Amino acid sequence: MGDYEVVITEPETTFEAFHARERPGLLRLAHLLTGSPAVGEDLVQDALIAVHRHWPEIADPAAYARTALVNLVADQPSTHDPRTPASGPPHRSGDQR
Repeated sequence: MGDYEVVITEPETTFEAFHARERPGLLRLAHLLTGSPAVGEDLVQDALIAVHRHWPEIADPAAYARTALVNLVADQPSTHDPRTPASGPPHRSGDQR
């Protein structure tokens, strides 16, 4: 039989350590989801606040933070109407282009 290595992960001991480790990845995810570094940073901050509030009772803080972030992004009002071309406003039917 093969040898197996059992890795036991310790629960995160401090929020500060969690924050330092997870924030860069959350920022990348938020930027990808929103298209805006500034909006992404605001939403990451809100997600991290949610994690901090529930820190003692969270079993998997990284998963909780990612889920909170995705939910915050989904709750944002859309600034892009998919029916409008990105190149400009729609033309009227009588316009000749």
